[in-house]
Amino acid sequence: MNDCQFAQTVLMIAGKKIDFGHNIFDVYPFANALVVHLLDRPTSAKGVNLREQPEDNVYVLNKNGDIHRRINEITGASDLYVSVAVAGDELIVTNLSGIQYHIDRHWQVVGHSWTK
Repeated sequence: MNDCQFAQTVLMIAGKKIDFGHNIFDVYPFANALVVHLLDRPTSAKGVNLREQPEDNVYVLNKNGDIHRRINEITGASDLYVSVAVAGDELIVTNLSGIQYHIDRHWQVVGHSWTK
């Protein structure tokens, strides 16, 4: 799953070019998939204009580059996700309200917490 590259809005994987239409913040390998987080990078001390960020901005792609699902389908929460991290056997996504969802390798929510 490490044979991918991305720049700005475009991800190249398995010979496919996928344009998400919004800047890719980062790509995380997890559970035989790639998790793509769409979010602008801060360009100044002012940070990111959250109003310009897409809602439901985390995608899960299979090894062929097909969109397998979106994180909001797993969490049940349609929201802007501001943070994505892999911690051991869990994927942790945090929404704008500060709720962290802990997702296991079977794509099930196994816990949640509040960061604020």
